[in-house]
Amino acid sequence: MAFVPGIAFSIIGLLLTHFLVRDTHAHVQTETATTTLPLLRNTWKDTTWRHANLGSVTLNGFVNNLNDGILWGLLPVLLSTKGYSLTEIGLLAGIYPVVWGLGQLVTGKLGDMLCKKQLLSIGMMIQGVAIAMLLFAGSYPVLVAALIILGAGTALVYPNFLAVVAENTHPSQRPQSLGIFRFWRDFGYVAGAVAAGVFGDLFGLQAVILGTAILTVGAGLLSEYRMCCTKKLLWHSKECSTTFVKAT
Repeated sequence: MAFVPGIAFSIIGLLLTHFLVRDTHAHVQTETATTTLPLLRNTWKDTTWRHANLGSVTLNGFVNNLNDGILWGLLPVLLSTKGYSLTEIGLLAGIYPVVWGLGQLVTGKLGDMLCKKQLLSIGMMIQGVAIAMLLFAGSYPVLVAALIILGAGTALVYPNFLAVVAENTHPSQRPQSLGIFRFWRDFGYVAGAVAAGVFGDLFGLQAVILGTAILTVGAGLLSEYRMCCTKKLLWHSKECSTTFVKAT
């Protein structure tokens, strides 16, 4: 029975796409004719790492989903070691995605108002702090607070991942760049699930969660150092020229 809603949502999505979604090719043609963004020399290499903004957001996407995969595997185990019941574990585990999902209604718009670089770096660092709080939390209210903070940090970064890729990529290369980003981002789930099992057995639950927290903070710090704002905004740490390479 648990799969029935998923099947229904898939069918509804298919029908809505077929009857309501309109092709945007004409918009892309118009933007291509007016854009000042140069082409990437190598879409795969630039999106994966070489381009300062694209490479940074790709790494952030990978680490974001990696810590998500690890937590989905190890959070119930961690909470059970703290003595919580199955019902309490289910309630606690549900706080994070609820805050994440609802928070995007605000943080998506926030990305149009402020420098996305700061939203990404702060969001990743907030996630790392929250993951560490989960490990050291000694009471139910602290756990709730940690999961709310974790959801808020994820909400800051998630809607702005794709926006950063889009605004840093020439319209003609945007589909490929988005596909490459999503490959690495979603591969983070696989890496996180494998890491949770393998490293959990090798080093223990606490070491894996603490390492995940450190890795997440590190990804945020790297973005703060490497990325730059692509628009002149009210506040930002630095402004730099776009680091595209013209195609030959």
